[in-house]
Amino acid sequence: FALTHLDGRQLLIKTNPGEVVKPDSFKAINDEGMPVYQRPFMKGKLYIHFSVDFPDSLSPEQIKAL
Repeated sequence: FALTHLDGRQLLIKTNPGEVVKPDSFKAINDEGMPVYQRPFMKGKLYIHFSVDFPDSLSPEQIKAL
């Protein structure tokens, strides 16, 4: 999926095939976080917190799309 970084760049976040994103899970992206103290060209990790809402039911069309 694509994520818009605070600086406006589009980051492509990749997951492993078959990986399921669980509610309240986190993913860390190296070198995309805040600058390191006294080292402005080094960046830390960007942490993504996933808030996932699952539907109570699916329509027949949605089931076919799966």
